Amino acid sequence: MCGVMHQIQYSQDAMLDGNLGEGEPIPDTRERILFLLNGKPGSRLEPDTVHKTEKFIRENTELFDRIGAKSVLCHGDFRLGNIMLAKRQAYLIDFEFAFSGSPYYDMGYFFRNKSEKVQPLMKEPVQEAFADGYRETSPIPLPPDWLELAKLCDICNMLCMLNHDTIPPEWVSEVESRILQTIRAR
Repeated sequence: MCGVMHQIQYSQDAMLDGNLGEGEPIPDTRERILFLLNGKPGSRLEPDTVHKTEKFIRENTELFDRIGAKSVLCHGDFRLGNIMLAKRQAYLIDFEFAFSGSPYYDMGYFFRNKSEKVQPLMKEPVQEAFADGYRETSPIPLPPDWLELAKLCDICNMLCMLNHDTIPPEWVSEVESRILQTIRAR
């Protein structure tokens, strides 16, 4: 389903209008992360985490160029709760956060750690099945390091969670931990 959705391509990252047409352009992933690190989300992180993340982005421009190579229809909230099964058919619902951007946004969000019941199921066999299905349905080649690129892209999604006025304190430590794990893994 993700691969089929990503068949719809755009000329740039942008907000979408009511007909899923390109609206106002939005900055690329690299610029969005840097913006968020220098705003409210970044102020909630340890200064060392912000510094390490900014340094990682500066030193790995080719990764972010790869992330931003294509703009596609992104669901914006691609998770198990937004996949509905009816009469042996699967449907994606809840497109209120849809935008045009990197296909890795949806992948990163989907594979981010889940509840204790779901996370054990999201291991390598599921990742491989996802990649196989994506390769069959999407015109966008899926590189061997797709999950790593998706996790880098998901840094933006996680920082957006910290942009709300009130958030549970454990969100900050969890986001910080995941960001550091992601940039260390590269």
